[in-house]
Amino acid sequence: MTQIDDFKQIELKDVIDFKNSVQLYLGSGSGAQIVAKPGKEEEIYKNLTQVKGIKVYKKDEIPETFHYKHNSLVLPLMVTVDAGYTIAAPRLEGVVYPYGDPPKKPHGGNHGYSVETLPDIRAIMYGFGPALKKNYTSDWISMVDHYNLFCHILGINPIPNNGTDAKAKAIILDFEHDFNNRFKRNPNENEEEVDDKDDDNVSDLDEITTPEVDDKNEDTDEGSEDESDSHEEETPQVSQEGSKLLIILVDGFRWDYVSRDKTLKGFRKIAENGVSAKYVKPIFPANSYPNWYSIVTGLY
Repeated sequence: MTQIDDFKQIELKDVIDFKNSVQLYLGSGSGAQIVAKPGKEEEIYKNLTQVKGIKVYKKDEIPETFHYKHNSLVLPLMVTVDAGYTIAAPRLEGVVYPYGDPPKKPHGGNHGYSVETLPDIRAIMYGFGPALKKNYTSDWISMVDHYNLFCHILGINPIPNNGTDAKAKAIILDFEHDFNNRFKRNPNENEEEVDDKDDDNVSDLDEITTPEVDDKNEDTDEGSEDESDSHEEETPQVSQEGSKLLIILVDGFRWDYVSRDKTLKGFRKIAENGVSAKYVKPIFPANSYPNWYSIVTGLY
């Protein structure tokens, strides 16, 4: 979340003929996406490139660092906004808007900006419990790193994802003991340890397999397949050991609020009895629902 009271407001209707050129428009504030009417995309694109305070991308031009352009739901033109600017929601003649006219100037706060452009968009992570260290502050973590951390706490075998185990290793009280007790390594895997600390985008999932199931005491029918063959066909799940995890999401809470506001004593008490991160780097766009999705899936 960032304060936008002093931001300059951009009126896209001053450079785009919405009535005759735009088929679909989504967004305002920190960004927008556009579907042009047939034959109008290049005109809109060129007009937007002349506007100070924004960047416009055709879908195939969207930076890879956004982890965004390969999604089928992304529209042909995407507009991002620089720090210090905000896009006014367009108001078209003859259309009734139930919430009235937009404010004449930006007011309050907004999110959705790229964290590379606006560090204010960083978020928080505080946690405590028997699986976590006490009075420990980790380096920054990515929003997609939460998933692997949650899986290790709950004893769940993670599915492939974009996060890394490096952050969980630093936060969990006894990661190696926890890891070896919860998961079986692939017997065909090289015994060398995998060092993932230099790769914040790839998970250590190659190290993790589901455990073998000992069913030698189970009754089997005559004529059934050989025991070793039946093991190959099974896909056993890692058993959960009764661990419980409560996740609380605080929307729009900046990474530096706790240090700025001395009345937020509860967060400091959590940090003293558990863990915190210097900050959390959200995925793009830095809005609520995309990041909630990343928290529970580990995906961009």
